[in-house]
Amino acid sequence: MTFKIAFENPNKISIQQDPDYIWFRTIQEISFSTDQIKYIIKKGSRIKSFLPLQIDPNLRFGRLSKNGGDMQTSKYIFLASNLVVNILLSGLISFLWRIMGALTSLTILSLISVPI
Repeated sequence: MTFKIAFENPNKISIQQDPDYIWFRTIQEISFSTDQIKYIIKKGSRIKSFLPLQIDPNLRFGRLSKNGGDMQTSKYIFLASNLVVNILLSGLISFLWRIMGALTSLTILSLISVPI
């Protein structure tokens, strides 16, 4: 069974993180058959269906090319921020290792007895 649905503004369908769904409910009993099987859909049956992202066939590049550019920009921003975070964290770890080395030297020197 196939339903053909037209939307007033198809570009607004499933554009967020959460997909959109549509519910179909029969208002009368539907029966149809193939060569081997007879199907009956009872009155009041409900069917839930996923609505994929609707792409306007008249737009050649439209939203897809714009999102591709946004993805490229976000990739560069992510890489640059990752570089800055790595430099800061490596400096912090280096600083902590130097402090631990100094504490180790102080601990070892306090164990050595020096006669005065």
